[in-house]
Amino acid sequence: MKTLMERPPDLKRPIVAVTHHYPPIGPVDASDVALVLFPWEESLVPPDLLQKLEAAGDAVLATSSFVKKVLIDSGLRRPVFAPLQTPDLSDFLALAPALNWPRDEQSFVFFHLSSCFPRKGVDGPPCRLRQGIQPR
Repeated sequence: MKTLMERPPDLKRPIVAVTHHYPPIGPVDASDVALVLFPWEESLVPPDLLQKLEAAGDAVLATSSFVKKVLIDSGLRRPVFAPLQTPDLSDFLALAPALNWPRDEQSFVFFHLSSCFPRKGVDGPPCRLRQGIQPR
């Protein structure tokens, strides 16, 4: 780390390049290490997309352990990692009892289920939500 900090700020290229690849893009400018950040929600990644990811980086950063498994199962030939990307929400969770939802008779809550992939357990949230709704 000390060596990196002592390098002059006018480098000719990035030391580490992290690029978001959905939609997929071509390789970025030259860097010492190129990392591809890749979100995905399907059960397999098509071969042509895998080739683009492999050409674009030295390793892939998966947005979840599910995405990591899908990349490996699909045949990715680069190292793949699933770094923790979730912020600590404990301070917000501690506020929940004080919110007293709904706040008044005119309030309502939107429940958005964006897609129905197996990892989301699509049958669970609607059932639990319905159980939590009490008729007035």
